[in-house]
Amino acid sequence: MTLTKTKNIFIIYNNQDWGRAVPFRKKTSRDYFEKWYITAQNHNFHMYRASIKWFDFSHGHFSKCWTFTPEKGWIKITKSIKPDVIIDFTPSAKNYMLHHTKDALQKYAPIINNHIFRTTFDSKVSQQLFFSHFLPKGVVAIDSQNITEKLQPISTQKIVVKESFGVGGESVHIIDKKNIHQKSQTFSYPVVLQECVDISHKIPGCTQHKSAVDLRIIYINHKPVFALSRIAQKDSLFTNFNKGAHAEKIPLSKIPQSIWHMSESIQKTLTAFNNVYYALDFIFDKNDTPYFMEINTTPGFALVKILSTEKECSHFFDTFFNKLLKNE
Repeated sequence: MTLTKTKNIFIIYNNQDWGRAVPFRKKTSRDYFEKWYITAQNHNFHMYRASIKWFDFSHGHFSKCWTFTPEKGWIKITKSIKPDVIIDFTPSAKNYMLHHTKDALQKYAPIINNHIFRTTFDSKVSQQLFFSHFLPKGVVAIDSQNITEKLQPISTQKIVVKESFGVGGESVHIIDKKNIHQKSQTFSYPVVLQECVDISHKIPGCTQHKSAVDLRIIYINHKPVFALSRIAQKDSLFTNFNKGAHAEKIPLSKIPQSIWHMSESIQKTLTAFNNVYYALDFIFDKNDTPYFMEINTTPGFALVKILSTEKECSHFFDTFFNKLLKNE
């Protein structure tokens, strides 16, 4: 996919926000999208934001959309605009429901992180089936029946229960194995039941903290471009930002070789798709053994902006456009 002249790039989502004065409830999200839009202009792209519900399939255009300029801020556009490229930011849980809509949409414009890629890898259950060799030991439970028997291969006293979809750790539960039966009716099935790894407070040879840490690497067209570590609150195992964790940038050169070996093996499956970007999350146990935790097919870039200098952030978005929209 090569773009040589000004093109219309649309970021799609699923909710309705036309009644708001500006999009995004969180200022951190709004800030990085604004930086993204400004960088797009520097690359001779027009960037827009629109609900997938605003696409007019009879004419092949979006009937309305948002855009941003440094001079005017966020602007509502009510004229019809045809997309040249679409970037999918719809929630993971909506992918199955929107499958046919996205299938029809890609006939009008190519979709970065298309619906087949996202439907395949968004689900925690799918990830368990594809990448079980790299994940903590786990099993899939389709329903609550015989769930206690399902846990027999799991050796830890605490169990990590992952529902298929969810963001920010909201669909992940850490519970005592003895309580699994009484809690089993509260889960949204199917779920993954995993051993609870004794998460290290460090990334070997890189960083040391007083609470659990993880490592996230962001890839653009399968090339690593940015890494960060999320540090949980004291006595918490959740490294999600909205659960109180904080983050720090990790130089790619400092990442242990054990992670690169694991990520290369994982990517042998992912490289079946092109024009994609994603994040791979890892942890270490107290013996410095690495584990793959999950793939995120729509990683937010807010932390990239927060943890980077202005020059570094501009370089990140330059890389995004060069690798995904110019294929450089």
